[in-house]
Amino acid sequence: MATRFTPPAVVVLALLGCTLVPSTGWADAAADAKDLFARGRELRTRGDCATAVGLFRKAYELYPDGLGSLRNLAECEESLGHFASARRTWLDLKRALLTLPDRKYEGWDQDATDAAARLAPKLASVTLEVSVVGPGGEPRPNAAVDVTLDGEKLAPSLMGTALDRDPGVHVVRVTGEHLRDAAERTVQLGAGEAKHVALRVVVVEAVEPPNPAPVPPPLPVHETAESTPAREAPPADHSSDARRTVAWVALGVGGASLIGAGISLGVRQSALGTINAQCPPYTGCNPSLRPTDSTGKTASTLFDVLGVAGLVGVGGGVVLLLTAGPSSQARLVVTPTLGGASAAWRF
Repeated sequence: MATRFTPPAVVVLALLGCTLVPSTGWADAAADAKDLFARGRELRTRGDCATAVGLFRKAYELYPDGLGSLRNLAECEESLGHFASARRTWLDLKRALLTLPDRKYEGWDQDATDAAARLAPKLASVTLEVSVVGPGGEPRPNAAVDVTLDGEKLAPSLMGTALDRDPGVHVVRVTGEHLRDAAERTVQLGAGEAKHVALRVVVVEAVEPPNPAPVPPPLPVHETAESTPAREAPPADHSSDARRTVAWVALGVGGASLIGAGISLGVRQSALGTINAQCPPYTGCNPSLRPTDSTGKTASTLFDVLGVAGLVGVGGGVVLLLTAGPSSQARLVVTPTLGGASAAWRF
């Protein structure tokens, strides 16, 4: 039974290779998205698309390259009768396929095109017009009111534009701080139906802010020895303090790693001595020494890893201390003692 311990050079190369590995944040997001997608597919298989749509939507937000989540979202929305949302999702899928050409998505572009065309006749649309007038009927700017459709606030630029919606009952509401009464209208939309809704609201107070009173110019200040303002002290540079803190942490971690490396070296040498003493040349070793051999290998690996980590930590800490410059909080403290005084730097 031959005893082999990992050479330190191999461990150093492995540690350097680890520093080149990219952040795992994106990999974690992709893994979470795959989990959500799998749960959504399971719910969809059971016929629970109402719950699955939330999982598919979250999975796509976490990992936009996973277009399977977007397609399943579109298909679930369509099966639930949310035709307007489903059509928007199919069109989003079609646009995403332009930037992610992949063989596994072959044919999806045509599927998205066919779905959008299939859903178009099932949609309804509503066009909103809101007129804001004063107490005398004079027109006022629409910026004085908020218009919502099913609780969703609409931008003023959408007024007069046909908005796609699912068939069903929809509520239009107009509110504002200076309105005499809030206006509300319920609209029943059928598949393929387009309706126009016009609302008129009255503003009872002026919505334009009053002209502010002119501010008098400041009085001239005659500088004298008494009135000259004191200059502010320049802000303290905390970057050197942060660097010194990191340096001390690195030194602590490096020192602890070196201590661990020393302990591992002792265990390694003890195991190696035992094996060399009880393994006659050319005759092999007793199988009972396998645990000792395993302990020696583990101690050798720990020695290499902790030794490199300790050297890197101590070296980096020393470099940071040398380049940090003086601390903004460093000061010399003199303490009187019996028969003299002692001085020490405080950081």
